[in-house]
Amino acid sequence: MKKLPAILFALASCLTLTVTCTAGAANLPLLERVLGGPPQAEPPAGPPEPAHLTVDWWRYFEVDGLELDQRIIETSDGLQALLAALPEDTADKARPLIERIETNMDALANARIKPNPNPPKPSDYPQHYTVSALAEVMGRLHTARESLRVERADVASMDQTIGLARHRIDSVLAAYVNLSPDGPDRLLSGLKIIEARLALAVAEEQRRLSSAALAISEARVQRLAAEQAVAVESLVAETAELERLDEELAKAKRSLEQAREQLVEERSRALEVLGAAPEDMATARYRRQRAVKAEVLEARSALRLLSLQAERRFTALLLDGAGTDLHDFRQQVSDWLEELEVIRGQTENWADNSRQEWSRANEALSEAEQARGSTVPLLRVLQRSRLDLAQETLNALQDLERAVAQTNALISLLDNELLRRAGGWRERLADALRSLEHLWESVVELGRASLFKIGGTPVTAAGLLQLALILFVAWGVSYWFRRTLRRLGDRHPEFDNAALYTIGRLSHYLLIGIALVVGLSFVGIDFTNFALVAGAIAIGIGFGLQSIVANFVSGLILLFDRSLKAGDFVELDSGVAGEVRAINVRSTVLNTNDNVDIVVPNLEFISTKVINWTLIEAHRRIHIPFKVAYGTDIDAVTQAALEAADRLPHTLKTKSPGVWLTRFGDSSLDYELVVWIEPAAVKRPGAVHADYMREIHLALLRHGIEIPLPQRDLHLRSGFRELVRAGSNMSSGSSEHEASQKLPHS
Repeated sequence: MKKLPAILFALASCLTLTVTCTAGAANLPLLERVLGGPPQAEPPAGPPEPAHLTVDWWRYFEVDGLELDQRIIETSDGLQALLAALPEDTADKARPLIERIETNMDALANARIKPNPNPPKPSDYPQHYTVSALAEVMGRLHTARESLRVERADVASMDQTIGLARHRIDSVLAAYVNLSPDGPDRLLSGLKIIEARLALAVAEEQRRLSSAALAISEARVQRLAAEQAVAVESLVAETAELERLDEELAKAKRSLEQAREQLVEERSRALEVLGAAPEDMATARYRRQRAVKAEVLEARSALRLLSLQAERRFTALLLDGAGTDLHDFRQQVSDWLEELEVIRGQTENWADNSRQEWSRANEALSEAEQARGSTVPLLRVLQRSRLDLAQETLNALQDLERAVAQTNALISLLDNELLRRAGGWRERLADALRSLEHLWESVVELGRASLFKIGGTPVTAAGLLQLALILFVAWGVSYWFRRTLRRLGDRHPEFDNAALYTIGRLSHYLLIGIALVVGLSFVGIDFTNFALVAGAIAIGIGFGLQSIVANFVSGLILLFDRSLKAGDFVELDSGVAGEVRAINVRSTVLNTNDNVDIVVPNLEFISTKVINWTLIEAHRRIHIPFKVAYGTDIDAVTQAALEAADRLPHTLKTKSPGVWLTRFGDSSLDYELVVWIEPAAVKRPGAVHADYMREIHLALLRHGIEIPLPQRDLHLRSGFRELVRAGSNMSSGSSEHEASQKLPHS
């Protein structure tokens, strides 16, 4: 009887869960749907009790400011008192949970007092921009876009974390509602629920702040993009700007020379041969990484020089555009773009090598910290230096990537300006290319937007398009392969067409299956969780896919079993007969002799009787029944029937036909013409039977053999007396009596 309230509570919770899930509230936390219940008018009077959580316990924390701080203190005091009263073994399990609850409560209080960040006040744009100012705006725009990309990724990661937290609450609650309120497991499960719900609240507060910051970053990017557009239209050039750029170019050239000298020195040191001791090997890797960093710095200096050259030529073009050789200028711009591509390619290689070095150095440092010996301190210093140097190189590469993007934008803008000044078809072509580029950027941005989520994974339009493209390519390859097999079978009669058809169908299924898996991986669905996939398949089968799966498996059985092949002539148990045209995923197509295509589920060929007229042998013997009158010469009948069989091309010449006397009928002698027919005639049973009947009829007429008509004797059993009385020829009573005596009584 003590467990009755717990049982009733569990049943009520399960019923509430079922009703809310059916109503479409699956996106809410299970805790709020089951224990949260409908909100009450007043919050709970005291802190939540882990072993006896009420339906509105979370409302105790739905306050802010000093009141929240006071309730956190009360909750912490209650949990410490509870911990002191627990048995030692239970207290050891509850202590870490209570510590995490207190940590999450403090984090929640700190997060709730943080207001959403305010967007910066918009400022007016300058009336004029120099090329250097434009380059600075471009650099800030690129940095803002990169920051926006990182923030979006962080927000998406937070969404995933919140989803995992809700799933964790669902799992803990499922165990909580079925436990006895008096047991220690119920207490521990309640602590886990409180800890998980607090962690979820903290994550939601962080998501709120990150979303507000993301909105500000998006506005900043839009403002910088608008400022860049204004700067392009407001470009001015001054002679003093050229002088300043000349000074910057001289400094950049000296910096590039120093970077190259440093690169030569670092490469020389990296080529020095050292010993095989761990310290020597670590030193060698450290020197090679210094050479990589020197290459990055040299590329950064070269890029700085290139950017300044572009700025100066751009400024000179604005000052004296009429005296500029546009053809030579555009050739130089093309050379700059090629140099940028080279630097971009080198940047990717340097980044890969530096990431690998960072990983190796981190592992080596962990091993050195665990090792013992006199040389270990030196080895630790070397490994730490390797790790720091690899990180410095990665940071320098990030700066280099930003500089490449900024310089590329500036040179592209300069190229557009040259095309505009060139005029004519070049300008129109450049405008068309720019429009296409903007359209493509819009399409790419739209394709990367999330449409919906599957298991926490966002599905984008680009992913779905890739899935459709992969499936289309796989279908095209499958179609070409099956068509090639059909042509091969037509050109080479010695090949088994049925085997070629089976190979084609199986290859089609295999290609489509592989394409589906690859396409779904492009969409973003993770196939490592096979239990989830198997569960989804099981649910699909349970909700109505049994027939589809059964027909698909039956089709595979037919292809492997070879009891039914394309080109066979079959007759179903229902009486339908026709030639097998195709064995598809769900059904098999039969073509009757009336050229009617009948779609038959594959399962029917497995579960019912099927007559395959051409399974092993293509030849078939048929029986053509006919009748002649009594008294007809048997030899004459045999000769006439054999002549009829010989006159038709359907008859197989290698096997002799026969004429059988099968029955003495009521008014005739019943015969059968038993004849083997050609393979082509097997698939036309109706027409072939009609041809033989016609020829037999003509042969019987030529030989003067009578085809009998049925003869019947009529016996009247009742009503005859009335007919006799009414007849005028039956006048005497004695005659009527005699006639009636002869009739049997009914």
